[in-house]
Amino acid sequence: MSIRPVLWVAPGLLVLVLAACGEGLRTPAATPFIPRFAYVANAGDNTISIYAVDAATGHLRHVGDATSPNGPSSLAVDPSDRFLYVANDNSDDVSAYVIDSSTGGLTPVGTVATGNRPRSVVVDPSGRFVYVANEDSHDVSSYAIDPSTGGLTPVGTVAGGVNPRSVTVDPSGRFAYVADFARTVYAYAIDASTGALTPAGSAAAGILPVSVTVDPSGRFAYAANFGSGTVSVYAIDMTTGALTPAGTAAAGDKPRSVAVDPSGRFAYVANHVSNDISAFAIDASTGALIPVGTVAAGVRPVSATVDPSGRFAYVTSVTSNDISVYSIDVSTGALMPASTTAAGMDPVQLAMTKERSPVE
Repeated sequence: MSIRPVLWVAPGLLVLVLAACGEGLRTPAATPFIPRFAYVANAGDNTISIYAVDAATGHLRHVGDATSPNGPSSLAVDPSDRFLYVANDNSDDVSAYVIDSSTGGLTPVGTVATGNRPRSVVVDPSGRFVYVANEDSHDVSSYAIDPSTGGLTPVGTVAGGVNPRSVTVDPSGRFAYVADFARTVYAYAIDASTGALTPAGSAAAGILPVSVTVDPSGRFAYAANFGSGTVSVYAIDMTTGALTPAGTAAAGDKPRSVAVDPSGRFAYVANHVSNDISAFAIDASTGALIPVGTVAAGVRPVSATVDPSGRFAYVTSVTSNDISVYSIDVSTGALMPASTTAAGMDPVQLAMTKERSPVE
């Protein structure tokens, strides 16, 4: 015969004991997170579309628009998610905005002049500097960020080749790279104090390299060659920033953009004329691109972006005026269509904030 232990509680204390037990078993409240937002530059109607991002599905919900001076061609969110910068192709300037962390709304800070026809803008990983590639003045503009207001102060310019179309900064913040339409990718060393750029060599690319990106490890760079339908692969000297060609990979017809996921395992290329996205696995030793497959996009895709979680990819298409959303197979890198969201006229690029706790 088993004997069950008996807990005796004085009648007057029963309610207090039960209340205390209930308090101890209560599930802790979930840690609050700041909402995530996506921004799309619409070159055809001079607007910036604002979307709330569903963290579970990747879906974009339109929540508003902001105006941009004239022909927004590129945009970038700073690492703190406090500021957005937009390069304006037709007005030869870059606009700064403060991001409302609750609503995603944008408050204009002001504009500052760039070179002629700015085509690409990037913020360095420290959040201290902004760089703009100016196609028609053949140079790259550098700016220092005011950490309080987000305003920009010009630092200087440096030659960017014949027709610089894209600028990016490596994850260490020590080097910048520029894709020049004249079959070249240029490397620059970044002055850690001022943000000024110093030329650090160049490497040959394919025909009409239109964009360049660096993988999260800072070991490899990739350039989308619009004219040759390929992606050039480079090994990066992590001491000098110099590029060494390490092969090419076939993409679709007229590749416009290449994006690498946050893990550095996969790359995605938006193919402008074949209306699809090429997915690749990245060889961890050599940086080589191994084909995974292709998936249909909208009409005339121009920009591919992987969200900070690495779970979703986004592609803007300028003829269908929409954004294709894909879920990423984290094992293979394959893309699976998830949804499509309307954008403004000629959506050329998308940038996103990260999910974070308010205490970060």
